Amino acid sequence: MNKIVVLCLVTSLSVLACSTNVMGRSSMAFMPESMLNKMGAESYADQKKQLPISKDQRSSEIVHRVAQRLIEKCKEMYPSEVEGFQWEVSLFDDPKTPNAYAMPGGKIGIYTGILPICETESGLAAVMGHEIGHAILQHGNERVTTQLVTTGAITAVGAVASVSDIFGDETTKGAVMGALGAGAQYGVVLPFSRGNESEADDFGIKLMAAAGYDPSAAPQIWQNMKKLGESGPEYMSTHPSHDRRIQDLEAQMPAAMKFYEKAPQKYGMGDRF
Repeated sequence: MNKIVVLCLVTSLSVLACSTNVMGRSSMAFMPESMLNKMGAESYADQKKQLPISKDQRSSEIVHRVAQRLIEKCKEMYPSEVEGFQWEVSLFDDPKTPNAYAMPGGKIGIYTGILPICETESGLAAVMGHEIGHAILQHGNERVTTQLVTTGAITAVGAVASVSDIFGDETTKGAVMGALGAGAQYGVVLPFSRGNESEADDFGIKLMAAAGYDPSAAPQIWQNMKKLGESGPEYMSTHPSHDRRIQDLEAQMPAAMKFYEKAPQKYGMGDRF
């Protein structure tokens, strides 16, 4: 398909796909969510074949416990946004990679390398809530739309069986998986934009608080990251800066505390890793 035709197709579809997300921001993403969910599930299945699942029973129990509480709160607060999600959580045994993601469709990956930085159950809830925010706020959809325009990779917007049906070669597939948030397995890391990161921070701190976790753990995550230096792990090496994120999260604390105060059950900081 001619790239000019592709661009025209994307532009016309995007005009029809403007919507307001749960944070009140108008966003533009033309990819059908069912297609993105399928792409996310395929990438997640590939990663489970490539990375070992952690055998640390205690850490695994904590990860699944935190995930379940956040998932239940998502179903309660955002039922239409997560209606098609097939939730699944994995703790990958990779202590050298401080990483986490939540794919469109509810596939969540946590790397053991992020747990010492989280320190507590509540810290993990902050990280996980942030990543779930990317999925619910359709940040991956926005980035995939941009990626498709950039690469001219669209062959059709109809029903497809897999990611490869649309993107074909591994290089392009990796770029799109990077846009979805799980490109590390392809050697592709695409940071979310400054606006997306700030929006996910705001979403995540409120979600964790509503689920009963002390939101003060959220800015502490960035304090911990700051100790690792400016050239810290790629998971956190995105804009805005550590200091700005700490400042923004602390500014959001009063609103987050209102969610925490209304939580039916409070877990505080929870268990330590």
